Amino acid sequence: MRSFVISLAIFAFTTPALGGVIVLSERTEQQNFGSETLRSAKFIEYKKRMNLTGNPARFDTWMTDTRFAFTVASPASIESYAIVQWIRGCMFHSSMTPNGVEKMLTISRRHFGEDKIFVHKDWEIDSDTFDPIYTAHEQYGRHALLRWNRNPESFNPETATWYSTRKPTHGSVFATDLPGPGMLSNGDGITSGIAQNATLDFRTCIFETRSLPKSTTPGGQGISMKKALWCVDWSHRFIWDFKKGVMTTASKIDEVCQ
Repeated sequence: MRSFVISLAIFAFTTPALGGVIVLSERTEQQNFGSETLRSAKFIEYKKRMNLTGNPARFDTWMTDTRFAFTVASPASIESYAIVQWIRGCMFHSSMTPNGVEKMLTISRRHFGEDKIFVHKDWEIDSDTFDPIYTAHEQYGRHALLRWNRNPESFNPETATWYSTRKPTHGSVFATDLPGPGMLSNGDGITSGIAQNATLDFRTCIFETRSLPKSTTPGGQGISMKKALWCVDWSHRFIWDFKKGVMTTASKIDEVCQ
């Protein structure tokens, strides 16, 4: 027996002129399980806008800050479950030229042991290494990058302990993601400078660890989506509009990613 809960809230805590971080929206999804070991999984997403005091608003950074948490009946069962994340889309630079906006695929990332241009034309496993588990670390283990707080209901990464550093006394752990931000830099005005743009989709899922291979391909060889216990889709899309001088949220993956 499973129950499913979705909530959405919109916030505006401050103004960019004052500096600091504005939480533009918060989204929470939760799945409760009838399992004897796996109690629940939760996804929390914050859309944020950050301004550094003294900087013009055009130099704000736009971020998607996420948490994927799960709770088990006993700390001994934590490693029985694992998070896998897929990604598609790209990040790119853009600038205004006499011929219009030029888009440049000049941003790189670490993916499956290689430094690559940040482009995923189709869904691929979001992993630095060949291990599909999102929290894997080659030296410290497959669950090393999970985090936990003394308060099992807290998902604050600033106060959290890494799973590889010390094991929790309860069964609530989480992973975070903060993809590279959308932002404008080095510009004398709203139509000049270089923009960093993000146009990405993600799918984050929880599996039983035993159902996942220890090594896979970017396409996810050996992983059956039928064995996913729960998945959530989310996006990170911020593109600077040089003509209007504003940051936009795209409705689809930008064509430059293809």
